[in-house]
Amino acid sequence: MKQFDFVSDLHLDFYAYGNTPQGKQKKAVVKYVNSLLPDECSDVIVIAGDISHYNVQFVWLFNELKNHYKHILFTTGNHDRYLINKNQCKKYDFDSDKRIQEIREIADSIEGVHYLDGTTIDIDGTVFGGFPGWHDGHYCRELGMVDEEKINDLYFSTMSDGHHIKGLQVYDQYMKEEMEKLLKIVDETHVMVSHYGPITPPNMPLKYQNLTSGFYYFNGREVLDQDSEHCMNPLVYIFGHTHDSYSFMYNKTHLVTNPIGYPHENWNTGIKTYIL
Repeated sequence: MKQFDFVSDLHLDFYAYGNTPQGKQKKAVVKYVNSLLPDECSDVIVIAGDISHYNVQFVWLFNELKNHYKHILFTTGNHDRYLINKNQCKKYDFDSDKRIQEIREIADSIEGVHYLDGTTIDIDGTVFGGFPGWHDGHYCRELGMVDEEKINDLYFSTMSDGHHIKGLQVYDQYMKEEMEKLLKIVDETHVMVSHYGPITPPNMPLKYQNLTSGFYYFNGREVLDQDSEHCMNPLVYIFGHTHDSYSFMYNKTHLVTNPIGYPHENWNTGIKTYIL
């Protein structure tokens, strides 16, 4: 394989509002997706999480992308766990994990769609691996906040996850499981995908060099540092969550983002092509 397309943070429901009739929503999703397509699509598209607050919009997205791509690889982000209204809370029994399970079932039901969740897929000799990821607050500690209770309080007072992710009790609740997924697949993966970044970008703007950035990244240096026993150095690492575009090297790995974000952000962005 010589290339693939990639994107993250589509936030479909900000472009196709969930409180409008479904027929109208579907048309808006299709129009939005087509507005993001490159002039020539690759065989593979990678989506690094935060797709929509509504699972039905996943279905419309995948079915439209199937008209352009042979393989649709995706992982989920924090917004894909959100239960944002009473109807959703009732539907999923106030359990965000049940919404993720439904997303998995949607992916399994559509040919060519692959949910990367501690799993890999070999496409023409290039192995794609992925997992949702989470944050571990390591950047908070780097900036001097070492009290775990204070980090937890900061998270729930500044991030909307604590309100909309049902079943979330502590800020780093999912991190151990997500790291296990990464370590399971990293030794065979050429292109790694997660929603959360494995390292803070060296060129991160000053306005983001603060404690809340501890909830956008995790400490993935053990798979990127050359002197680590777990180091496998994937060639490419695609991540999202941040709505800023980054492209930088860390040892042998090229880390890249291509977020779309909310309607007032990134007006000129679209799905990009990565040349291997």
